[in-house]
Amino acid sequence: MADFYKRKIEWLDNRFTGIAPLEYYRMIFNEGSFQKKCESNGDYKPNGLLQYRNRNDKKSVMRNRIINDDLNIIQQCIDREGCFLNHEFVVISGCSYIGKNKKNTNARYCHAIIFDIDEVDVPELEKLFQMISDGILPRPTALSVSGNGVHLTYILDKPLPLYGKKLEMLNNLKAVLTRLLWCSYTSQDPNIQYQGIVQGYRVVGTKTKKGHTVKAYLTGKIVSLDYLIGFVDDFDSVAMLKPTRKGQGYLSAKLKKLKKDNKLSWHLLEELTEDELRYTLDEAKEKWPEWYQRRVIDNQMPGHWHNNKCLYNWWLNKIRTEAHPGIRMKSILVLGAYAQKCDIPEDEFVWDAYSLVDIFEAMTTDEKNHFTTDDVEAAIRMYHEKDLTKMSVAGIQRMTGLEMHRERETALARNDRLKKSRQIRDLNYTDGKHWYDGGGRPDKSDVVRSYLSEHPDEKNVSLIARECGVARNTVYKYLIS
Repeated sequence: MADFYKRKIEWLDNRFTGIAPLEYYRMIFNEGSFQKKCESNGDYKPNGLLQYRNRNDKKSVMRNRIINDDLNIIQQCIDREGCFLNHEFVVISGCSYIGKNKKNTNARYCHAIIFDIDEVDVPELEKLFQMISDGILPRPTALSVSGNGVHLTYILDKPLPLYGKKLEMLNNLKAVLTRLLWCSYTSQDPNIQYQGIVQGYRVVGTKTKKGHTVKAYLTGKIVSLDYLIGFVDDFDSVAMLKPTRKGQGYLSAKLKKLKKDNKLSWHLLEELTEDELRYTLDEAKEKWPEWYQRRVIDNQMPGHWHNNKCLYNWWLNKIRTEAHPGIRMKSILVLGAYAQKCDIPEDEFVWDAYSLVDIFEAMTTDEKNHFTTDDVEAAIRMYHEKDLTKMSVAGIQRMTGLEMHRERETALARNDRLKKSRQIRDLNYTDGKHWYDGGGRPDKSDVVRSYLSEHPDEKNVSLIARECGVARNTVYKYLIS
């Protein structure tokens, strides 16, 4: 694989000013952003999080260290002091957190939105900054070289809160801007990779996969959220960037009051509609006793729509042929989501996940980015820890970059057709053997011919036999006649 690092560094050195690692991170996290070492945990100030993996750790292992306001932990990592002696991979996101676990629920503020673009050589850099000069792309505050790719850092003029729906809003905005920044002019890799707002990136001053040092350059000014939104053409595609609808303030106040008065959890409240939220918890108990028992008394998680297994199989076949090195573990996580959505037994999902190891490893182009069973185990662990049934089509496409609407609509159409067939069968049968029309069972040939006339493209013999209630050999007889 070609190495673009040295050419890019030479090009950038002649045009922009380099930034020292701590200077770069101080620009993102202004003094006072984090808790000081002398402050107690009771002050509830957020901190930065540095994640690292040592040379002998499994790929799925990431160790966490808190970044206090002095940022000294970053310098210790760069200098390989103490616990950082044998690190081989270190990342920091542009966000702050409560606690020492890097969870979305612990994220508090976004200080910088960072974009990763792979396979960028000097010609792509030239086109990137030409499009920035022409006003087609937003100008980043800083750019860092992380190997064959680059990181574009947009430092915000004020930190943006990440609680509630604001995290989702910023994820949507980042996805739209990623499509704008990563294109055929700016990258040699046609496979766009979408990453969330809390994604961590290689630490400036540490080593890349090929042993180079990650370097950062000052390329622009600190930006506002409005500046970034100004580059969004398809405004409707970015959920929650629109002004809030009339009455939303009342609804928000109602939510807070319900939570305070009834000690109701947020994930439970989100299940209710706006009209339903106008009732108190006692009134809801009277109106929806089954819901109250299941969600409040038994504290069960919300239910979900149960999809046909064909969607699970469709995704499994799709990633076997269309996945690429940048989305291999993510595609298995999505497979886990479809397993939950389609009620696939855990053993079957785990078997299918491990069956992808050899296929995905064969896609490896970088000797330092092999795909192993550790990656599968990490995806399975997330499958166990999270409710993935709420993962949307837009979220899956944003996560993997794979086109899926048209193919998925075909699979859903097939799903609907199966449902209709079963409804017809249920109307015709009492117990699967006797008919409603007086006890006389119609001729099998009429049943099969009727089904085939309604579904001329269906060639799945087992499916036809099951839907018509006949043996497979009967179906073969009429398919070839």
